[in-house]
Amino acid sequence: MEETLVVQDLEKRFPVSRGFFRKTLWLRAVDRVSFTIKRDEMVGLAGESGCGKTTTGRTVLKLFEPSGGRILFQGSDITNLKPSDMKQYRRHMQMVFQDPYRSLNPRKNVMNILSLPINTYNLANSRSEKLEMIMNVLDQVRLHPPERYLYKYPHELSGGERQRVALARVLVLSPKLIVADEPVSMLDALVRISMLDLLLDLKKKTGFACLFITHDLALARYTCDRIGIMYLGRIVEMGSKDAVITHPAHPYTKALISAVPVPNPSARKVQFNVKGDLPSPIDTPSGCPFHPRCPYADDRCREEEQQLVRIDADHYVACYKHNLI
Repeated sequence: MEETLVVQDLEKRFPVSRGFFRKTLWLRAVDRVSFTIKRDEMVGLAGESGCGKTTTGRTVLKLFEPSGGRILFQGSDITNLKPSDMKQYRRHMQMVFQDPYRSLNPRKNVMNILSLPINTYNLANSRSEKLEMIMNVLDQVRLHPPERYLYKYPHELSGGERQRVALARVLVLSPKLIVADEPVSMLDALVRISMLDLLLDLKKKTGFACLFITHDLALARYTCDRIGIMYLGRIVEMGSKDAVITHPAHPYTKALISAVPVPNPSARKVQFNVKGDLPSPIDTPSGCPFHPRCPYADDRCREEEQQLVRIDADHYVACYKHNLI
């Protein structure tokens, strides 16, 4: 199957000033990240806050300019394209933001919000054609009846309805790639599953590729085909959702899974605790970035940088002790 997105050794660094003399240091938000996403595939990036998930998503879409590496979209290298040259790709590379309260203009009604992308790319030849497109996309995101929502403002909608409008704004452009950044984290628990089911159904019908960013491994397992576990700007484990969740190979992945609550109080659960807090991405540890918190770390972990190695079909891990722990 054709790969919609190929990311190779992607880097994103931000300058940070410190000290009395304002010395410039570099914060490594994304550090040599590589992955691919095929058509009709959903790939998840999971990890704790500050690990670089959102920055990776925004850099892939070139909302942040990459500091290194390559980004290939449908076979075209877009890494170094100027903003003016990116316009032809923008329509096909879209993002659903985390906060539906901030991602919609409070001064615009739904009709205006959905008209903007249509007008920007001249997708309709007449007002009636534009109205038909808007009605169809509202129907796609299950806002029924569509005419009821046309002239409502964001403050008149529930959180779930706002996020559906945000999704409609993306879908009206018929994108090939969607980056969904924690799209249900601000929704009520009862609304989350219906929103995720909608996203999966639309992916199946339209065939877009999706990068799903989340801190919740349960959601990642429910929605994604493959999952990448990020730590301190790097992917430390990557594989099919079943391989990563049921047979985690990296100590950090095991710690994340042990933190997921189990609804059955009588179920036996293996506790895997890590020490300390996430290190600063400005002064990253030598060797394996996880070694200061890993209970299995030794001198080799502190000195040698671990690379992703294949341990099974479509399962990769950056830990040489994966078969010992």
